[in-house]
Amino acid sequence: MIVLDPKSVGRIDRAAPEVIAQERKEEEAAGAAGKSLKTKNKQRGRNKIGRKLKKMRGNVISEEREKLRKKLEEMQKEKLEKQQATKQSEEAEMIAQGKQPSALTRFNR
Repeated sequence: MIVLDPKSVGRIDRAAPEVIAQERKEEEAAGAAGKSLKTKNKQRGRNKIGRKLKKMRGNVISEEREKLRKKLEEMQKEKLEKQQATKQSEEAEMIAQGKQPSALTRFNR
């Protein structure tokens, strides 16, 4: 049977906040030293080690991935610049011919 001391149940700790914070840090440090981090098994259904390894390998940033990412960014920049250049040239041609651009041309891609 568990019995609580009725004198200590309603009491408030009157220590300074700095002292309480220091005690908490010491308790956390002592608790963290005893525990080791493990990967948790959160998968549902097909719970195979191959999936976990594949997922772990997928999270690694490799040099090849970085190269491909940079190449893709460069290609997107070039494409955007090309689109802007063609748009400007089309507008310049219309102005040179004396035509005003249509109000709907801004929606063209």
